[in-house]
Amino acid sequence: MKRSHALIGGCLVVLLLTAVAAATGWSFHQVPRFYQDALKQQADPQQRQQQAQHLEQRTLRLVDDIYHADEWSQEFTATQINSWLAEELPRHRAHWLPIGVSEPRLHFTEDTIHLAFHYRDEYWDTVISVQLKPDIETPDCLAVEFASARAGGIPLPMDDVLAEMSRMLTESGCLHVFTQRDGNQVILVELGQFGFQQPVLESLQVRPGSLSVAGRRLNSGDITLAELFLGQAEREALSVR
Repeated sequence: MKRSHALIGGCLVVLLLTAVAAATGWSFHQVPRFYQDALKQQADPQQRQQQAQHLEQRTLRLVDDIYHADEWSQEFTATQINSWLAEELPRHRAHWLPIGVSEPRLHFTEDTIHLAFHYRDEYWDTVISVQLKPDIETPDCLAVEFASARAGGIPLPMDDVLAEMSRMLTESGCLHVFTQRDGNQVILVELGQFGFQQPVLESLQVRPGSLSVAGRRLNSGDITLAELFLGQAEREALSVR
C-alpha cells in the first residue's frame, strides 16, 4: 500500500513538473500582439520606403533646428519609425544592433513606449518586450522609467536589462545615472551638446501612434543633470559663477 501511495505521489509530481514545464515553454514563446501587428504592417516595400524617408527627413530637420534655431519641435509616428526599422536598419545600420537582436519594433500608447525584438542565441529564441515611460528630469536630461521587461510572457530580471543599457550608453559616450521611481528603475540620460548648443527638452509627449518633442536652447538659470546630483554647497558655488 505504501509503495502504491509512493508511486501515485511520484506520478503526480512528474505530472506537475510536466505541466509547469509546458506552461513555462508556452509563456516563453508568447509574442505581444502589438509586435505581431507591427511585423505585418505595411507589407508593401514602396510604402515602407516612403515612410522611412519621412522619418529621416523629420529627423534631419529636427537636428538642424537644434543646431540653429532658438526653439524646435517635431513629431514622429510609430508607422514611420517601424518602417525605418524594417527597411533601413537591416540594410544600412545592422551593426547598431546588439548580437542576437533582430526585427525591433515600437508601439506607442498613452505615456508609454512598448519596444519588442526577436532575440536568439545558443540558449534563447524568444521575443523580448520592454515597457518604457519617458519623462523630463532636468532641462538637459531625459528620464526613462523601465516599467517591465519580459521574455515571451516571463518577467526578466531588470538588473540584466539595465546593465546592458548602461554598457551601450557608456560605449556611446553618454552621461547617465540610475535612480528609482515608484519602485521601478529609472535611467537618466544627458542629452549632450549639438555643436556649441546645449538642447533643452521642454516637452515630450507619447500618445497612441506618435511621439512628439519640443525644446529650446539652454539658459544660464537652467539646472542640468550634473547639478542635480551636486550638494547644496556645490550648487551655490556654481550659481555665483
